[in-house]
Amino acid sequence: MKATLLRFSAIVFLCTSSLIAVAQQGDVAIALGTLSAPSASFSTPSAFTQGLGGGTYFGFNGDVLIKHHLGFEADVNWRTSQGLYAGQVPFRPIFFDFNAI
Repeated sequence: MKATLLRFSAIVFLCTSSLIAVAQQGDVAIALGTLSAPSASFSTPSAFTQGLGGGTYFGFNGDVLIKHHLGFEADVNWRTSQGLYAGQVPFRPIFFDFNAI
């Protein structure tokens, strides 16, 4: 009987506490995907063509609403494996953006 009452009160607390905290809202997510992009079709001796497609991209994103419909959002994604720029220099592309909501 005591355990049932404790469980019931915990459920009631969780349901009512979400109704109290309506001033702010935030979301966080983890992303996993791939990118498909063609390589550049023009290169010069000083600028090599480089493809960013292929491979797995891992990332995080999230947003926070501070007041009503005003807030901020951010995304950061990077390739999990390194590529070789010009066949010699290792690189790892990172895509990011920061926005106002």
